[in-house]
Amino acid sequence: MDSEKKTKALSWLKGCVEFLVAVATIGATIVAMSTLYEMRAERNKAFEPDIVIETKTAIFTWGDPSELLQISDVDIAGDSANKMPLSLQAINIGAGVAKNVKISFPHDTWRAWVESLKSYYPDKEYSVGAQRNAVPYVKLDGNIFSARQSPYEKTYLLPSAEERFDFFLPMLHHITLNHVLEISNDCESILTPIFLDLSFNDAQGIPFEKRIELSIEITGRMTDGPGKNGYTIFKLIAR
Repeated sequence: MDSEKKTKALSWLKGCVEFLVAVATIGATIVAMSTLYEMRAERNKAFEPDIVIETKTAIFTWGDPSELLQISDVDIAGDSANKMPLSLQAINIGAGVAKNVKISFPHDTWRAWVESLKSYYPDKEYSVGAQRNAVPYVKLDGNIFSARQSPYEKTYLLPSAEERFDFFLPMLHHITLNHVLEISNDCESILTPIFLDLSFNDAQGIPFEKRIELSIEITGRMTDGPGKNGYTIFKLIAR
């Protein structure tokens, strides 16, 4: 009996030891996998792309503002917003390449501007809608403009700001923006920020998405009366 009890005790002890060894092995494996995962995540983050939108400065003129314009204003302004399309630039300041870059503009922005115009100028005709072929349109003081809007795409964008991705403010954004810049002395109250949606993948195919806000900052404005002559200098600043 003593021998049988001793054998059972040894068997039970062996089982306990094997169980503890298995638990320790599993624990060590989990720790090792966790460490490898963290190392991989840190390595991936070190080579993660990061796309930003550069600040844009432009000037919009109407009528004949030649007598109003100051040389310093022209020098500061840069591009003319009278010409369409108004170009913008995206750069990848991250350490890794960005692939399948896509930039799109929701319609909400220019529609919100039109709603504000309706409140500020109830005696004028402002509206938004879509034609039978689903192409959106805007009516500004009785004038109708319509345009399709497609996303801007680039296969890859090199890291460390080595290159720039040129894209453009969509037509209905541009036309509505210029209309507000011309008729309103309270532009910044009407012009809520422009939003754009940005998506891309890193070199391993991991997807990234973010919404960028472009604030509109008026830096100079002069006019000799509504509908006459004038100019507005503004910046589009990514937040």
